[in-house]
Amino acid sequence: MSAKSDTQTDSDKMIQTDSRSLLIAVAAATALLLAVVAVRAWGADDAFITLRTVDNFVHGFGLRYNLDERVQAFTHPLWALLLSAVYTVVRSAYWTLLGTSFLTSCCVVFLLAWRLPVSRLHALMVLGILGSSQAFVDYSTSGLENPLTHLLVVLFALRLLDRKSPPVFDLALIAALATFNRMDTLLIFLPALALVLWRQRSWRTVGEIGVGFLPFFLWEAFSVVYYGFPFPNTAYAKLGAGIPRTDLMRQGLVYLQDSLANDPVTVTVFGLAVGIAFVRGSQWERSLASGGLLYLAYVVNVGGDFMRGRFLSPLIVLAVVLLARAQLPRRSRVGVLMLSLVAGLGFTWPRVLHPAVDHEPSGSGVFDERAFYRDVTAITSLRENPWVLKLGPRWEETDVVRVRSVRLGGAIGLAGFEWGPEVHVVDILGLADPLLARLPTQDRHAWRIGHFERKLPLGYLETLRTGTDQIVDPQLAEYYQRLERVIGGALWSRSRWRDIVFLNSGDAKRLIDVAEFSKPYSWVVPAATVVKRSTGTTPAADPVSFALPARNGILLQFDGTLHCAAVDLGLAAGARYRVTYYASGEPVVTAGRKAHYLVPYWPGGDIQAHRVEVPEEVAIRGYDAVLVFPIVANESSHHAFVWVDACVE
Repeated sequence: MSAKSDTQTDSDKMIQTDSRSLLIAVAAATALLLAVVAVRAWGADDAFITLRTVDNFVHGFGLRYNLDERVQAFTHPLWALLLSAVYTVVRSAYWTLLGTSFLTSCCVVFLLAWRLPVSRLHALMVLGILGSSQAFVDYSTSGLENPLTHLLVVLFALRLLDRKSPPVFDLALIAALATFNRMDTLLIFLPALALVLWRQRSWRTVGEIGVGFLPFFLWEAFSVVYYGFPFPNTAYAKLGAGIPRTDLMRQGLVYLQDSLANDPVTVTVFGLAVGIAFVRGSQWERSLASGGLLYLAYVVNVGGDFMRGRFLSPLIVLAVVLLARAQLPRRSRVGVLMLSLVAGLGFTWPRVLHPAVDHEPSGSGVFDERAFYRDVTAITSLRENPWVLKLGPRWEETDVVRVRSVRLGGAIGLAGFEWGPEVHVVDILGLADPLLARLPTQDRHAWRIGHFERKLPLGYLETLRTGTDQIVDPQLAEYYQRLERVIGGALWSRSRWRDIVFLNSGDAKRLIDVAEFSKPYSWVVPAATVVKRSTGTTPAADPVSFALPARNGILLQFDGTLHCAAVDLGLAAGARYRVTYYASGEPVVTAGRKAHYLVPYWPGGDIQAHRVEVPEEVAIRGYDAVLVFPIVANESSHHAFVWVDACVE
């Protein structure tokens, strides 16, 4: 053997040897990564939706968000049950969320650094990548299900990659628990399970997979019996909003683009890991890479999410799993390690040392959610703002707890948890509301991913407040009566089970007027009815006032096409409005977006004139109507329109 070959062999042995310096480096990097996760710990608003359900469950009222409705307002049953166990002992909402998340993430980091890598250099590479991924760091806490998903992905990989013939039952059980934790993550595990089934091709393998998935099957049976539906209410709210698939896919690509711009390590490293797996990996590693691609395609197909990185954090974990086992040449390993460390310094530390990250969306609808809630729920904000530590519903153990009021809400996590169990919260986004979840979004031209607002059916709030059906639409009233029996009636009554079958079939959709509920307005005021103002601030005729239910608008039509630079509207003070311009029944779109004008809030309760400036592009193009829409979620009605001066030069 040549001297050159001897040198290469000695070098490779040095890389593979668990030298003391490498051990110390891995230990220090592990501690540093966990310190970063701890410093950036926070709680998402959506996590408190689950925690309100957990609180009701722990106090004996079942897994439900509102006491008077059996509705699954969370997407992660296994995570909710784990939080319930911790909350029973801890009794602190905040520390239950952060403590459970952080301890689970500690297990993830330990396995990724000390069990999976084929060398200590691989471990350093893994830790450097994780520390530079905003998706991983931010969603290692947050109170959402991500840490448990990360853990199950790592455990699955350990059982799959450690043996030539992986244990079928173990793999099926872990995949089932991941599906139990969040249904859509099943896609990550499907190719590997399919490969196992194909290689063994026996009824015994089928049986082992079936037995392994028993926890998920049992939950599904419970869900149908208790809730009346096989999927969480959130799935109906987000996947059934009526948004065209092409629009959702376009938004899904925007989600990836946002990640590339603001968290480049997550997507690029995943792509690198998948490429390496297909070129140099085993068939098991290629099956994991295929699962990651399948899951990524699903994320794009549903439009991604409004939380930057939330749906991508499982992919960066999967990526480092593949890289931890990759048989890379020494130079490649060193190169990837150095890139990881540079990325860690370049992207992670500025976020830790300078936490004032811009959280406003740049027109994409995607937020840096942690930055948005940093001053409220981040662990670093507790000294200045300890409010979240005291957050919790007020239970009176001596009283019979019942719903005493109905409130309308948008962000229903922190607010809903603080309002307590005596308030029935109507979620305008439909996540926790069984009827609104099954209605289409009220404006397919104006939506933000993950926030599909519904138009309140006339009489719905009055129905909830009085217990008497006052829904104006007779077909929707029938639908709600059946739905009410399912979510509130006796579990085993024949009528309830007939309604369960009916509501889970396609026949139920005929009772919902999709066209009506897809419009952001309930009334159209023709040009002949519009009261025009002559001079001063007094209407030229008796004011025409319309009482608007919350989240309902009025379309004011004009006599012909206008090109005016402004219009004067008579609006009720004490509220905010959105004004949108229409032409021939469709919203005017400029620069790829619907033209909006937000009328600012001003105090008081009288009707006041407000001049609405028309965007120049809209004025040039022309408009023949304006939509006046009240943007207030906690009031039932407004007097929104009194007069309009249709042309202000």
